[in-house]
Amino acid sequence: MSPVLFSLRFIIPLLLLLFAVVWGMYTLSHDTNAEMVKLEDAARLQLVQEMTGLQRELEHLLATGDQAGVQLEITPMGSDPDLRYAFLSDDQDRILYATRTDWVGRTMQEVFPAINTRLIAEAKQTLTGAVLLSDDRNSLMGYYPILLGARQGDLRPNRVGVLFILNDLGASKLAALRSVEGEALKSTLILMVLSGLLALIFHFTLTRRVAKVVTATERLAAGDLSAQTGLSGNDELARIGQAFDQMARKIEADNLRLQEGRLLLEHQALHDVLTDLPNRALIEDRLQQAILSAKRQARSLALLIMDLDGFKEVNDTLGHHMGDLLLQQVALRLQDILRKSDTVARLGGDEFAVLLPSADAEKAVLAARKILDALKSPFPIQGHILDIGGSIGIALFPAHGADGTTLVRRADVAMYVAKRANTGYAIYDSEHDQHSMAQLALTGEFGHAIENQQLALYYQPKIDLKSGCLVSAEALARWRHPRHGLIMPDKFIPLAERTGLIKPLTQWGLNTALRQCASWREAGLDLGVAVNLSARNLPEPQLAENIARMLENWSVPAGWLELEITESAIMTDPVRALNILTRLDAMGVRLAIDDFGTGYSSLSYLKKLPVDTIKIDKSFVMHMSTDKNDEVIVRSTIDLAHNLGLRVVAEGVERQEAWEMLNDLGCDMAQGYYISQALAPVEFAAWLKDSPWRVGILAVTGITAEINPG
Repeated sequence: MSPVLFSLRFIIPLLLLLFAVVWGMYTLSHDTNAEMVKLEDAARLQLVQEMTGLQRELEHLLATGDQAGVQLEITPMGSDPDLRYAFLSDDQDRILYATRTDWVGRTMQEVFPAINTRLIAEAKQTLTGAVLLSDDRNSLMGYYPILLGARQGDLRPNRVGVLFILNDLGASKLAALRSVEGEALKSTLILMVLSGLLALIFHFTLTRRVAKVVTATERLAAGDLSAQTGLSGNDELARIGQAFDQMARKIEADNLRLQEGRLLLEHQALHDVLTDLPNRALIEDRLQQAILSAKRQARSLALLIMDLDGFKEVNDTLGHHMGDLLLQQVALRLQDILRKSDTVARLGGDEFAVLLPSADAEKAVLAARKILDALKSPFPIQGHILDIGGSIGIALFPAHGADGTTLVRRADVAMYVAKRANTGYAIYDSEHDQHSMAQLALTGEFGHAIENQQLALYYQPKIDLKSGCLVSAEALARWRHPRHGLIMPDKFIPLAERTGLIKPLTQWGLNTALRQCASWREAGLDLGVAVNLSARNLPEPQLAENIARMLENWSVPAGWLELEITESAIMTDPVRALNILTRLDAMGVRLAIDDFGTGYSSLSYLKKLPVDTIKIDKSFVMHMSTDKNDEVIVRSTIDLAHNLGLRVVAEGVERQEAWEMLNDLGCDMAQGYYISQALAPVEFAAWLKDSPWRVGILAVTGITAEINPG
């Protein structure tokens, strides 16, 4: 330890005794200047904080078009006795809002000629605010840029105005000066009067330094880890302060590391590990906050839930590692195409969610289409070109739910509707929600529809394209509801599948169609019959035996029965499907793949199936005359089927142009409104009598009894 050369005990008393007379003058001058600087700094800092907060609030209000809110922010400032000027100007320096209404519409220079136009220009150009002290140091002037937004018809994306505030410091400085003068006078009198000047000065000097240590210790105990004494020197008190400062710095460094670790854990708890997107917990929290905000501002929001189409095939074929890479690429695309204000989250597996905090149905649909368009581009990953799609469900607040849980469930319902219908996206509709009151009531009533004889089959003819002859007819199931009238199969078939009524419904359809076939044959019309099977029918162990028994009951040869199975039903469990189709084919029953082209069947697997016919889905046929892509799909499907020795039926033929194009492409059969709509049995008999199409000339392939939607 180096020796202390000069002791404070003697140096301070000697100096104060020599300069006792000038102490008062020094104190007055020094403290006055220090207090003025302190007051100016504090006032500047306060004005910076106020204008920064006001800048954010005004820009938010202007962005939402809340002009009344802007005025409410500025007008009350006029009640501040120290505030002389406060106004917001536009990009042409014309005042839009002010504490005095007579300033509005005038230029800033007219209201305050001494305003610094250079600082106004700099604030607009650099988008940076400034608070400056006037030349006489008696006032503070703040210049802050405000983003006003674009006017209607204006090509500029944003206009920049300026928020100007001038605070008068005169009264505050006068009060501070009086306080300083009083304190200086007291100190001088005390120093001159007290006989114990030496002991008092020594005590005062020691107390100031000890106070720094005490203050720093209290700040540290209160949680301010940046507290420092700032003591320097080599005496005992300085060493204590320096040791304290070193300890505080080490505590602050350790706490910083702990905070970083905590932030990392919080991020991991609220984000998906694979994609780094917000996870289910985070988006549910943001959804709840967005709902509260939407309620306050009386606006709507949208929640989109998307499930990837074709992702399972990537996982099963190329492995989970490739699937993970694909999910990461999907996440990046979603983030790129959506707004910063939107939230994209991964809920798990191949399911994503998108929160649009300010969107109606139209904007939600545009966002859904934008997402689907982004997924259309192939994903090149490690030498593989991967093609996937998506099915998106849309739920809107407050139209479809007032809380997050309801919106998530209903967006999920809409997503499954979009996936079943292969439409890409769907907005929630209570008719498709099995948990809605209407659907629950309809479900209960459907359980009695068969026994109450409310179901019927309507028949739609199928025509051979080359000969123009009637060769078959498709029968469509209808529910004659006593209150709702005629209900289409896409409304009640899902009810049957969910409630387990699909089995008796299928048996009713088979029995009714075979009975109609037998009736027509007795009348001399050799038309067969076919029934469309649901995916829920394929697992039935006695399906083939039940069909054989009904064929025998109605004395209908197996070759007159054609069963249609959708492509998606086959690919749900291809091994089981191949087994049951092989058994049916061995019985002599004819088989057809319905809605071909809407599923994800493998062409290599298709050739293994014992089918006779492929039906092209109407979504491709209806627009083939105007959509080149649809024409290519239809042409390729016909060529593929013929190369495999299969016949082709085109659904949805509604215009002569489609008929002629299909004929040119070599399609075998067609059906649709161009030929006839579906008809009740009596109407079908009348149509047979008056039909322009020739009847009974070609070999008959069957009448299709469709009891599934499609």
